[in-house]
Amino acid sequence: MNTKKVVSIAFLVVFSIGILISGVYFLSQQSSRLPGKETVKEIISGDFLAKDIVYKINNGQETKEYKVDYASSSTVFSALQSIGQKENFAVTYKNYPEMGVLVESIGGIANGQDNKYWQYWVNDILGEVASDKKFLKTGDKVEWKFDIAPAF
Repeated sequence: MNTKKVVSIAFLVVFSIGILISGVYFLSQQSSRLPGKETVKEIISGDFLAKDIVYKINNGQETKEYKVDYASSSTVFSALQSIGQKENFAVTYKNYPEMGVLVESIGGIANGQDNKYWQYWVNDILGEVASDKKFLKTGDKVEWKFDIAPAF
């Protein structure tokens, strides 16, 4: 082999190795910036994590805030029942087989008082289905409000 070919081959090998090392370095830097499973738990407020469901109950006098651990089977209603059991307040409801559950009272405050009724909101949107039909997603913000029903 002549010297010119040896130098050309050596140059190509060194050049290829340099590109390979640069590519590996670049990819390692990019992957270190991607969020891992540990960094997905971003704080929303206080002790609430992005994977949690923020749940508020506003009885017209005061608002209490709760954290609900996300579960794929959680509905607005099942989360309310769970909070009621943990916080020791009653939730009364009536189940209409064709439509779903209608919450009648929360913590002793019943529908119809002062023409106000319990309504739920998810991510600032008034519920469009019965609370047992609305499944929650990670990071949802739920609020039950005891208020006059909005006009449509």
